[in-house]
Amino acid sequence: MATIYKRGKYWWIAYKDATGARVAISTKQSDKSVAKNLKKIYEVEEKKAALKGTPLEKPLKVSEFFLIFQANKKNRIANSTLKLYKYALNSFLNIAKDKAINKVSTSDIEAWYTNHLETHTTAGANCFLRHLKGYFSLALKLNYIEKNPVSNVSTVKENNPFPRTLSEAEVSMLLESVTVEWQRLIKTAIYTGCRLGELCRLMTKDVDLERRQITVDSTSENPTKARQFRVIPLPLAAIPFFTDLTKDNEGYLLKTPSGTQWQVNWVSRKFIRYARAVSLDCTFHDLRRTCGAWLIMKGADLVTVQKILGHSSVDVTVKHYVHLLSGYIQSQADKMPEL
Repeated sequence: MATIYKRGKYWWIAYKDATGARVAISTKQSDKSVAKNLKKIYEVEEKKAALKGTPLEKPLKVSEFFLIFQANKKNRIANSTLKLYKYALNSFLNIAKDKAINKVSTSDIEAWYTNHLETHTTAGANCFLRHLKGYFSLALKLNYIEKNPVSNVSTVKENNPFPRTLSEAEVSMLLESVTVEWQRLIKTAIYTGCRLGELCRLMTKDVDLERRQITVDSTSENPTKARQFRVIPLPLAAIPFFTDLTKDNEGYLLKTPSGTQWQVNWVSRKFIRYARAVSLDCTFHDLRRTCGAWLIMKGADLVTVQKILGHSSVDVTVKHYVHLLSGYIQSQADKMPEL
């Protein structure tokens, strides 16, 4: 940044030229206010020189940067996660329009977030805000912007921060209202705790009944959210179900009524309709949460639940299920003998 200082009778300006060298020149002015105005001119030139040859020299539009974002994240995050980034971006463009990425301000983000809170759940709005923050974080890292406009936007706390889980009665009611193919999908989700994208990609060969386990792989073409290979133990009570499911079955483990692969977005939307038909307020992802909750309520430790669900760390598991631990801890304390 250019600076001014007085040497003798006149004020001088020190700035960096296009080569980065520090240069000092006399303003030939003894009036400090005039020198300050001249300094601003040199600061603009200094900034232009600093940006020459960098992405900031020629700003991209917000939507244009997505191609760079997509190429950077390819094979590093799951395709379903990349779609969430795109949904969040499109939602933002509907409110803030497609301006130069370095012209997006914090007020633009706040206006979009406020609108999102009015039309979506708090959890959904916060999720999209996190994705938008990640989007601009990469732009900052690659020098397309000078600061992240999302950094100063605070999220609103949820009224009920704990995940929605279903009771056994609710699951039974749901199973009774759907077709056999949907029953298989729902049961597999609860027995394994797999994400919907993982369920749709499961193959019959991934099920090992002899070892009572199912394998969830993460490929470079379509990695899982945590980008981890994991082996999920099958409950003893689930063996008859998986025996019947894998019998004379090839290719995808779970198939639609027409025998094709399930599609994530279609399942998500259709499931909500089935749930509402029996007066349940839940999403398909809540089946995965139900798996974790049932395990903890039956006495499973957090590390085991983390490994089964494929959380990146046990801290994620604690965050989702800490409200269930108080009862479990009390039940364990009650095992102390009387003295």
